[in-house]
Amino acid sequence: MSSKYPEVGIDYMADLAIDKYALDDEWLDQSIKMMRYSELHSQAIYDRDRAKQALDIAKANADASVRTSAASSGEKVTEALVEGRVRNSIGYIEAKDAYMKAEYKVNLFMGAVSAFQFGRKAALENLVRLHLASYFSNPVSPEGAGAVEETAAAKRTVGQEAALAKEMGSKPGPTPVSAPSVAPRPTPVAPTPTPVPSPTPRPTPVSPPPLTRKSG
Repeated sequence: MSSKYPEVGIDYMADLAIDKYALDDEWLDQSIKMMRYSELHSQAIYDRDRAKQALDIAKANADASVRTSAASSGEKVTEALVEGRVRNSIGYIEAKDAYMKAEYKVNLFMGAVSAFQFGRKAALENLVRLHLASYFSNPVSPEGAGAVEETAAAKRTVGQEAALAKEMGSKPGPTPVSAPSVAPRPTPVAPTPTPVPSPTPRPTPVSPPPLTRKSG
């Protein structure tokens, strides 16, 4: 079934659609679209009431015509006879058809107004909550999963303290401070061995020259 009403050229399903990546623009358009369909609904009610008046006039004219024709021909006029001929008259049938179309139009725009007022608004609110909860964020690599989990845990702790403080009627406690990081110990350095002096070599003994006998 097409969602585009042929007589007014409005695709209400397209107007109900939400771009989850442009929630700010969708919220700005929400009140404008809501007012637009409220005006269309009011106009449809006006057209329906005018069609009802036209139907009543067509029925009265057909009733008078049937009674006059029956009286002139000598027929016995009964309510059943008049009612049957009125419903089969061309003027009444056309007026009835116009009234039914106008009634359908009223119901159509009434449903659209209700969908904008409750359904679309609630959908926008829930999408904003999902956005604030990082539902549409990019996936985190395994290397950064630990940091993300620690951040989320810290947020949950702060939120729990705030909720508890609100319930107890006191101010929320201070934000928990992470423990200071400890500097790594320096690597011990082995002492440089002191060189031991080598012993002084002993002098080599010198043999005395041999004694020479003098000839006599």
